[in-house]
Amino acid sequence: KTSNIIVNGSTFKGGMLPKKNSTEIRLIVIYSLNPSKRIYETVQFVRWLFEEKGLSVELVILGYTGEIPEVAPRDMKQLIENSPFVRTLPWFNELTNETSAELNRADCYLCFSERDPCPNAVVESMAHGLPVVGIASGGVPDIVGDAGELVPIDDFCNGFFAAYRWEHDFTPINFDSVYEALQKVLDAPQKYRSRVEQRFLSQLDISVTAKFYADVLIEVGMIDDLVKDL
Repeated sequence: KTSNIIVNGSTFKGGMLPKKNSTEIRLIVIYSLNPSKRIYETVQFVRWLFEEKGLSVELVILGYTGEIPEVAPRDMKQLIENSPFVRTLPWFNELTNETSAELNRADCYLCFSERDPCPNAVVESMAHGLPVVGIASGGVPDIVGDAGELVPIDDFCNGFFAAYRWEHDFTPINFDSVYEALQKVLDAPQKYRSRVEQRFLSQLDISVTAKFYADVLIEVGMIDDLVKDL
């Protein structure tokens, strides 16, 4: 069937490469209690980079509340709060200067979210010029396009349906494949940031997504053609 994919939108705020005084890799993720966001695996991946690859790496977790999902592994809280490679910032009700500054300083956004239709965190990170590295699950590939590197993953390997989005068997993540994807982005930061800006302004800017919605509503006859003039 003919279809249109319309993702969430925002306003572009970034585009500049972060100024760095060291070779430390700065990764960032926005915290969520939804297990399908796979924050635990995100921290495990960064620990793997730190311990197995010997990299100087920092994971910033924005919006950390101190709470963990009920179904989370027992060591999740300790792993987040006591690891030398993790730094947390408290929960925020709106985008603040501090939040924007942290996003602007990062090298890329890590997204291990599974079967997520359209995560706003990915859109907002790209609004700050960040390439995205993670898994190609749910609607994330439709947002990211070529503005990052996503490892192919089978959303259907355990069946498409689940009791609800917080409970299903997660697909294993190959850390070596994600590491290779991360290296591609780190080796060509300006190329990927240029792709982010181009992708954002052509597909994710709020004015663009609003026009997409208007065109669909006009096509199905739900609003008058006069809307075209707005």
